[in-house]
Amino acid sequence: MKPSPLRYQIFLICVCLIALTGQAVADALSDAKRAHSAGDFAKAAKLYTTLAEQGNAAAQLRLAEMYEDGTGVLQDYKEVVKWARRAAEQGDAAGQLLLATLYQHGEGVPKNFVEAHMWSNIAATHDNPLGSHSPAIIKRDALAKFMTAQQIAEA
Repeated sequence: MKPSPLRYQIFLICVCLIALTGQAVADALSDAKRAHSAGDFAKAAKLYTTLAEQGNAAAQLRLAEMYEDGTGVLQDYKEVVKWARRAAEQGDAAGQLLLATLYQHGEGVPKNFVEAHMWSNIAATHDNPLGSHSPAIIKRDALAKFMTAQQIAEA
């Protein structure tokens, strides 16, 4: 059975809308990066927040970093954890490594080497041209020195 012309037109409209939405997100992310580079941190934070709430992992990570540094927003480690976790759970290696660091130092979360090791190990699984010199592997291996074999297995 051949699709009707109306179905085909609806399909094309949907494809165009999806493409335009993707371009709009890319433009908004570029705008946020430009604002940040120009020192307009309040504008950058606003743009990153909008994108982060829509599920953009890159924006979530940048927003987490802004809360960590107190750049354009009040420093707030609970917010750092919130946004780093959202990026990490989407597979963002930098978000995973940031979350590992937060658990390692007990910033915004209780200090927990098992969680820190777990997140650094997850980050280490990403393709990394640095190999054993990747920050995630270095962090994971350094944490392991302070952990029992049972804790490492749990992680």
